[in-house]
Amino acid sequence: VRNATTGYWNVGTYGLQATDVVNTTSGITGGVTISGNLNVTPKVLAVNATKVYDGTRSFAGSVTGVGSETLNYSGLANSANVANASHFSSMTLADGRNGGVASNYAFDNASTAAITRRPLTVSASKVYDGSNTIDVGAVTINFGAVGGNANSGLVTGESLSVTAATGSDSHVSTADKYISSLTLADASGLVGNYSIQGQSPAAGSALTGLSYAAGVNALTITPRALTVSLTNT
Repeated sequence: VRNATTGYWNVGTYGLQATDVVNTTSGITGGVTISGNLNVTPKVLAVNATKVYDGTRSFAGSVTGVGSETLNYSGLANSANVANASHFSSMTLADGRNGGVASNYAFDNASTAAITRRPLTVSASKVYDGSNTIDVGAVTINFGAVGGNANSGLVTGESLSVTAATGSDSHVSTADKYISSLTLADASGLVGNYSIQGQSPAAGSALTGLSYAAGVNALTITPRALTVSLTNT
């Protein structure tokens, strides 16, 4: 059966018959006979997909087949984590657009599934104490999106621990202060699944080379209250 949209033959076995045969050789009296079948087998289709870490193994999207045909796919990677995801452990193809029929295709087991780190924003606030050291409890790792990017911020239900942090300056009046060094540890989430300002932190190692960016990395230092006492002499 031909594909109604593309005119290609769908997967299947078809008998052959002679059409538009012209006898140009004298002496052929019995006609022309063609025997055999046309076997159309599924085209092997590779799905090489990449997504930003979201805490799941799930992938979904579309892929181009023959000509302009497309197929939809949904699958599970072998791991939900950045470091381990490499291939699909299961895959389902579904009919797509422009005549793409799933039964005309077969999934290529050499397909790849990659997961990239999810960007984070960080911020901190402290009372002036004359030092650049930031108390770990003063650092906030935000759930919110980075620059409107929905694929950013801590995944819901996950957390990371802050074990050390340093600010770029110790004074209240200095503009554009930021967290200049940050050390993270795994908690309910893994440090290796996240990035900060394009850098890839490793659990237990100080991440340096950071810079100020509004809404992405900022440090606020507030004035320290003074106690004034008067003595009447």
